[in-house]
Amino acid sequence: YLIKTLSTAKPHSITIAMLGPQTNLALALTQAPEITQGIKEVVVMGGAHFNGGNITPVAEFNLFADPVAAEIVLKSGVKLTYLPLDVTHKVLTSEARLKKIADLNNNASKVVSSILNEYVKGDMEHYGIPGGPVHDATVVAYLLKPELFSGREVNVVVDSREGPTFGQTIVDWYDGLKQPKNAFWVENGNAQGFFDLLTERLARLK
Repeated sequence: YLIKTLSTAKPHSITIAMLGPQTNLALALTQAPEITQGIKEVVVMGGAHFNGGNITPVAEFNLFADPVAAEIVLKSGVKLTYLPLDVTHKVLTSEARLKKIADLNNNASKVVSSILNEYVKGDMEHYGIPGGPVHDATVVAYLLKPELFSGREVNVVVDSREGPTFGQTIVDWYDGLKQPKNAFWVENGNAQGFFDLLTERLARLK
């Protein structure tokens, strides 16, 4: 599907939102490298630098699951944006934010409220944070309203060697190695702006 869609697309017209491991895109790029012509941008939920990992002390799950795939995508030359744990752990739920969603009282808000109320408990307990992160939705929010987020162009390398650093994203935040910048690394987000956007969009649903 990816090869067929991207090879016949208008040049640089399709944005790919990656909410899990990058295996499928890496396989497509390996089989048909020319499909980069159809990609406008790849926006990845994954990685960790300042925050530390969530599957090992240094690795975030989506990168840990297939670091080789992430390496292939990073080396493909496509425009890449990463929304790592560094930002998702700043965009946290709160009682007031969850209440605002629940108060919409439509089917969508009821489902989202029930999911979030359970989902965030583990991270709050594990990390000792006052609210829970809403990881994947930050990618959609970034695509809808990029002005809510900030970061910088950096060089990113993924460690695919077996061992304690397997799946780690090494981010040259201060450009010490002077290597080509291959990704935009999002480091900060407007948490209230994110939840206002989420609530506003849920209000449109049934």
